[in-house]
Amino acid sequence: MNIAMVSKANEAVSFFLHVFYCTSVPITILTTFVSLYYGGMLMVIEKFKNLNKRLVTVIDQLDDVIDIYDDKRRSYKITKSCELSDSLDALSIEHDEICRFAVNFNELGSLQMLAFILNAFLSIVSQAFFSYVNIVMSMRRNESFHVNLIGGMAYSIVNAVLLFVIVNATSEAINRAKATGVLLHKVVAGCLDIRLERSIEIFSIQLLNQSLDITACKMFTLNFGLIYSVVGAATSYLIILVQFEMMRPSRN
Repeated sequence: MNIAMVSKANEAVSFFLHVFYCTSVPITILTTFVSLYYGGMLMVIEKFKNLNKRLVTVIDQLDDVIDIYDDKRRSYKITKSCELSDSLDALSIEHDEICRFAVNFNELGSLQMLAFILNAFLSIVSQAFFSYVNIVMSMRRNESFHVNLIGGMAYSIVNAVLLFVIVNATSEAINRAKATGVLLHKVVAGCLDIRLERSIEIFSIQLLNQSLDITACKMFTLNFGLIYSVVGAATSYLIILVQFEMMRPSRN
């Protein structure tokens, strides 16, 4: 009898380890990727934030240059305009480099992000449906709620939170990139050096033609519209599954 109990205990331990490895390894890989992707987006956000701060400083100096009307300070105005023109050119190049880095970084993890979105969507729908079925069956049989569903529900909640965190970071990165154009367009035209006006014009054209799009394999744009789509699709599929589940007793 002791041998049988030891054998059953070994089988239980073996089954537990098998389930643990089959579930923990993919979750660990997925969580690690999401953490790295989130860290990359935070770096992009910080780069755009620093760039916009320096652009605000340049714009303030531009306002001071515009207010100079004295002919005696004309040489200073020309020199300062050339310095500000160089600063704008440097910011324009840096903005282009940050956008290129963000696009290349997104392409590097685009497939993995698509897999994460699909995994999060399926886990949310499946766990919500299984929880509904479990609650209904428990109420019909006057039984308690099965504790084994708590792990699955926690996993789906973690996926939903991670999806929201990633989308929030990518949306902020896109907004930071767009904020550069908004700041630049606050510059008052006129009374500027020709070279300085040319630098502003080139920077504006670059921002107009260069948009930062962060997508998952060019199928889903990673913004808050994706959250609304996931919630809407999950609700629709959940309603369909619940309707099929409600039809089962009538067929029996």
